[in-house]
Amino acid sequence: MINKLDVLFAENNINGRLALVSHRSLINMYGEVIASSLNKISNNVTVIEIPEGEEGKSIQTLMKIYDSLIENSFDRWSTVIV
Repeated sequence: MINKLDVLFAENNINGRLALVSHRSLINMYGEVIASSLNKISNNVTVIEIPEGEEGKSIQTLMKIYDSLIENSFDRWSTVIV
C-alpha cells in the first residue's frame, strides 16, 4: 500500500506540500518507496528524521518538526505523514 500513496492521496484531493516524519530505521526501509510515490503528486516532499524510541518523544523533537515545517513553508493546506 505504501507504494500507492499517490493514488490514495489523489482520490482524497490531498496535494501540495507533504512532510514525512519518521525515525532512521523506517526511513531507511521505506522512505525511498514512500517519497517516490508521493513525488508523483507533489514536488514538495520533505523528510523529517526524528530519534527512535523514547528519545523521539520529547518537546525538542516536536520543536525540530515545527522548525522544519516552518523552514519549508508548510501551511494549513500541507499534509504531515507520520
